[in-house]
Amino acid sequence: MQRRAGRSDALRRRVPVSHERERPATPIDGHRLLAGGAIAGGVLLAGEFALNVLVLQRSVEESTRPFEHLFGRWTAALLAFNTLLLGGVIVFLYAATRDRLGAGLATKLGLALLVWFLAWFHCALVTTALGASAPGYFWLTAAWGLVEVPAAALAGTWVYERGRATRR
Repeated sequence: MQRRAGRSDALRRRVPVSHERERPATPIDGHRLLAGGAIAGGVLLAGEFALNVLVLQRSVEESTRPFEHLFGRWTAALLAFNTLLLGGVIVFLYAATRDRLGAGLATKLGLALLVWFLAWFHCALVTTALGASAPGYFWLTAAWGLVEVPAAALAGTWVYERGRATRR
C-alpha cells in the first residue's frame, strides 16, 4: 500500500535547499576602523575648513551673527568631533556591509551618497528652509559635500582595506 503524501512532504518539496554553505561574515577590525575613520574624518574636517573659512568666510560670519549667543567655548570642538565621528560612521558602514554588498568601488560610493544625503543635503535643505542660510548657499554646500563625502569615504575605506590586506 502506498502512503499518501502528507502536508509535511509537500512543504519539504516546495522549500529549496541550498547545498552551498554561506561564508561567515568577516569580523570588523577595530584598529583599522579607527584609523580609517580618523582619515575619513580628517578629510571631512579639511573640506569643511576649506569651505567655511577659505571660501565662505564672510557669509558664514554674517549668517552666524544672530546665533552668536548660542555659541560657547566648546562649540567648534563639538562640531569638529562630530565631523570626525561622521568619518568613523562612514567607514563603519562600509565595514559592516562589505560582505553583503561587495568590497568594491560601487559599495564605497553608494554609502558615501547615502551619508551625503542624510548629513549634507538634508541639513542644507533644513537650514535653508528655516532661513538660517541663504538659498544660494544651499546648492554650493550640497555640491561641495557631494565631492567631499565620497573623497572621505574613499580615503577612509582605502585605509581600512589596506590594513586588512597587510594583516592576512
